[in-house]
Amino acid sequence: MFSDGLGLVRSEDKGVGFVNAQGELVMSGYTGATSFSEGVAFVWGKPDDEKNGIKHNDRYAAIDKNGAWALNSAKSSTETDRYCYNWPVFFREGLGYAGIEDGEAIYIDNKGNKVLSVSSGKNGVSIASAGPFYDGYATVKLWGNNLWDANDGSEAYGLIDKTGALVKEPTTNSDQWETYVHLWDGINRLGDGMVAVEDSVTGLWGYVDAKTGEWKIQPLFSDAEPFADGMAYAKDFATGDWGFIDDSGTWTAVPRLENYYCDE
Repeated sequence: MFSDGLGLVRSEDKGVGFVNAQGELVMSGYTGATSFSEGVAFVWGKPDDEKNGIKHNDRYAAIDKNGAWALNSAKSSTETDRYCYNWPVFFREGLGYAGIEDGEAIYIDNKGNKVLSVSSGKNGVSIASAGPFYDGYATVKLWGNNLWDANDGSEAYGLIDKTGALVKEPTTNSDQWETYVHLWDGINRLGDGMVAVEDSVTGLWGYVDAKTGEWKIQPLFSDAEPFADGMAYAKDFATGDWGFIDDSGTWTAVPRLENYYCDE
């Protein structure tokens, strides 16, 4: 899969690296790497690092599209210190979720600068985890003793905008935001302002407005994937095959695919 003009590949003799659109290997020699997102990828070492005394401590380093160190990895003074991230950061819409600090979700830009700190705004409630931004919104998972409409010690999910404000009040009366939106996997169910959701009664999938939670496409499908550029993969309930729908829920390609491959 190509991202930012580069495709992530693995070869038997040169390890993990990246090719350009002409298939030319432009970087290689890593034991593992992520795809690029907004000019940054994360790597977890080279085969000879341990022999050279470079320790990773199960952490990751950031590189730019030239293979140079990026973000905080560029600011670190030693090869070992460059592996300073607990997990890769995936950037979307200029922001990347970098982790939790003191119960707040921290987002950085692709220069490594902290640009957004998100709190619940409610005493006794902290942010447990968060996802990347899609169409101006990101999902946050909250934990605490005073959750909205919840018993003590519960968890809830909500949507934030780019100011960090909750635009979808979390509730645990319904499991909708836990079921609808995956925090990891890049919030795979959110796109074009709609979220693919599973109806708790029928078990079928449809699409709701990302901000209001109201149905935009009724639950008629066995499974559904996010919208992008006005189209989405959906699984036909009657045949079990995958096809394409438009933003009205109408098939634009007759379901005939046994499976498909979709990745960020």
